[in-house]
Amino acid sequence: MREFGLRRTVILIFLLLLSGVVHSAQTIYLIRHAEKSKLPANNPVLTEQGMHRAGHIADLLAAADIRVVYSSPYARTRQTAQPIAQRHQLKLSDYDPRQLQALAGVVREDGRNTVVVGHSNTTPRLLNALTGLAFPDMDESEYDSIFQLTLLNDETWQLQTLKSLPRQPSKIPKLSDVVNYVQMTPELHTSGMPTAQHMRHWGAYGFDAVVNLAPHDEKKSVAGEAQAVNAAGADYLNIAVDWENPTTEDFDQFIAFMQGRTSEKVLLHCRKNMRASVFAFLYRVIVLDEDAERVYASVQKVWQPNAVWRAYAQSELKRFDIDFQVP
Repeated sequence: MREFGLRRTVILIFLLLLSGVVHSAQTIYLIRHAEKSKLPANNPVLTEQGMHRAGHIADLLAAADIRVVYSSPYARTRQTAQPIAQRHQLKLSDYDPRQLQALAGVVREDGRNTVVVGHSNTTPRLLNALTGLAFPDMDESEYDSIFQLTLLNDETWQLQTLKSLPRQPSKIPKLSDVVNYVQMTPELHTSGMPTAQHMRHWGAYGFDAVVNLAPHDEKKSVAGEAQAVNAAGADYLNIAVDWENPTTEDFDQFIAFMQGRTSEKVLLHCRKNMRASVFAFLYRVIVLDEDAERVYASVQKVWQPNAVWRAYAQSELKRFDIDFQVP
């Protein structure tokens, strides 16, 4: 075993209860993302099991005095970090996983209790950058380790290892159970009206913001949605779009709300995902500059817009000088 100076101590404790966490000095939690799927191939998202684990990690760290939450700019790390950030009413901060030495310096200089969510290689390498240790990369099957590093001063630190567990899947309803749910992009999700049961678990889904396009007095609306979303640490906006008369002001309000949120996870919903699917189409084409024909296919997965909504979509495209004939 390597010998360290008397002023350096390493404490490796497995299955540590959170009550043993030391809060008198800076504490840094280094976490690998939870279980990931195979798709999308270039930026996979968490599996259902991974989403449950992310929720449990947030529960495990609920009593910690966390002030900053970092995530690499990938869906799987953001989905793991978001429930933690929401629990502490924080916004995620991105970092470059190729610049770990720089991140280690920033975190140390900041001095606040911090969570960093990374990958099987970057998580132990950041730990090494912070401590001078030589931990190997994590095994690809290892998702449950949470490295708790407490910096007592420039030369003295303590390292403890917590273990996370996946939550019981049956306790959290699937987003896919919401009527006409469609994940348009890794960040933008659309659906009909979520149920009260879904709203009780907003924190587990990792949304940064929720936009409801239906009037609150519309059939099947659920009371208390704004409070449930805000309690999960996410932003909420209601744009009461008239089904028979959607307006330019409605879409402008949505665009304004979405400014600066291109990397955030957003749920856009209405009653049946009819209004929402058209707004998502317009946003992706007008703001994100995606191909109109390809994106319109996502609307047709939900419904064939009626005359009012075809005319509305066409007028908005024309307003932004986009040449596409809405079928």
